[in-house]
Amino acid sequence: MKTISRNKLLDYIKHEEIAFQFGDGLMCITHPDGDYGDDDLAQSMANDIEEMKKFIADSHDISVVRKEEVASENVELGFNEFANWSKDTDLLILVDEGLLLCLPDPDTRNVIFDAA
Repeated sequence: MKTISRNKLLDYIKHEEIAFQFGDGLMCITHPDGDYGDDDLAQSMANDIEEMKKFIADSHDISVVRKEEVASENVELGFNEFANWSKDTDLLILVDEGLLLCLPDPDTRNVIFDAA
């Protein structure tokens, strides 16, 4: 089984566009170029992204999950709509059961894993 490297994941987020959501929060999408248009929106998004990065840096458990694991009626994580929004080709990563990441690019996302 592959292990996710926290440092490689954070570096990936710095350079690639991803979607993320905190439990019962709003979905956010990163833009590596930082272009969010409106100044208030830009500041809000920058704050959300920094909070997400800090959450990952301080996390204890980072794991790949299937859509069904986080979008089930039996799971009270708050990610149902976000998980259902994701595509089958997306890689979903659950961080400490409080943050869900959606990595869309199957060609580049393998860089987040440690070598076996």
